[in-house]
Amino acid sequence: MSEESHKSQRDSLQDHLAAACKQYQLEFDSGEHPKTETYLATFAQVHHGIALSQLLRLELKLLQQMDAEPSKEEYSKRFADLAAVVDEVFSAASQEDASTKEKTGTGTAAFSGSSLLPGAKLPAGTVVGEYIIESVIAEGTFGIVYRARDQQLDRAVALKVAKPFDQDEVDQAKLFLEEAQTAAKIVHSGIVTVFGCGEVEPGVPFVAMQLVKGDSLDMAMKDGPIDWRDACQLAIGITEALAHAHHADIVHRDLKPANILLDTDGRPLVADFGLAIHYEHQPNREHEVAGTAAYMSPEQIRGESQWLDGRIDIWALGVILYEVVTGRHPFRSNNKIKLAEEILSREPWPMRQINPHIPAEFEKVVKNCLRKEVVEQHSSPCLLTLLVVVAIFGAIGLAIALSPKRP
Repeated sequence: MSEESHKSQRDSLQDHLAAACKQYQLEFDSGEHPKTETYLATFAQVHHGIALSQLLRLELKLLQQMDAEPSKEEYSKRFADLAAVVDEVFSAASQEDASTKEKTGTGTAAFSGSSLLPGAKLPAGTVVGEYIIESVIAEGTFGIVYRARDQQLDRAVALKVAKPFDQDEVDQAKLFLEEAQTAAKIVHSGIVTVFGCGEVEPGVPFVAMQLVKGDSLDMAMKDGPIDWRDACQLAIGITEALAHAHHADIVHRDLKPANILLDTDGRPLVADFGLAIHYEHQPNREHEVAGTAAYMSPEQIRGESQWLDGRIDIWALGVILYEVVTGRHPFRSNNKIKLAEEILSREPWPMRQINPHIPAEFEKVVKNCLRKEVVEQHSSPCLLTLLVVVAIFGAIGLAIALSPKRP
């Protein structure tokens, strides 16, 4: 095998490890209890040793932050075939803990990759590159979003600062910055603009973005279902943005209400291309499972990342449209395994049985977005936009035809 082929395999494995660790932490931070075995199963058998080493290091660090005391014996039983790896990881963790205590004089583990502790907020007035922190906007599983001011252009921006990465998570910090650079290449009025990126300090990357005044769609949905006509307007705005991204060979992969921002006029802007992938990079993402489970397409659930295209974003939009007009999610299980089974094999409850005011034309558009077989799904956001417009005029025309005639 050539040196170039070896490098390609190493890069692919590193990408897979970085994505797995990122998704694991997202699940953990959201209050769930991810199973290391599930993530390990996505790697080839020959890579189980290095994968377990990375995943277990991350798991121990997260548990220690919660003052939990993981048992090496328990892990040795769970991973009997890789007991040597378990011993190595626990030994390294013990040595790092002893070193930390010696340096700090305490029994509290200090963060080794950055002077910022996970979850620590930057105070107002902190200078980050050319930006000055003003206040906290929101906190998420992956970091904190601040309102900041661009000193050079004197404009307000949203500054997303990632949670600090440890010294052995250099690849994840690099991935964060690469994702920001990918998003910066997409310029469209319906997509949140990325202005720049960098590091607060080594291991703590940030990305500066357009500040959108308004709420996210998931916040708006808390007031209950929205009118199907408003949902059509949302769909048109979102599909136009997706069409632009897809034309640039970029797939979002994590479209959901939390990643759709509504400005003060109710206009949608697609945000957070953190899991976006370029067409050229797909062959290196085989078996990678990335995204938010409830909005994943069947092919995402199956881990067919090397074959994904823009149709997964259209699937996610179908889930969103179903949800905003019915007030229910089309796939409702709280159990991840059962949820995956629903997405793969069960048809959603008919929308018009939940909300009879939804026109049949609109229901048909959403139903076609949620076809299980890829070949049956809408292949283009532009086509979907056209079908939504047709649905609007079809429903309006029917309403006029059925309305009482004037004498």
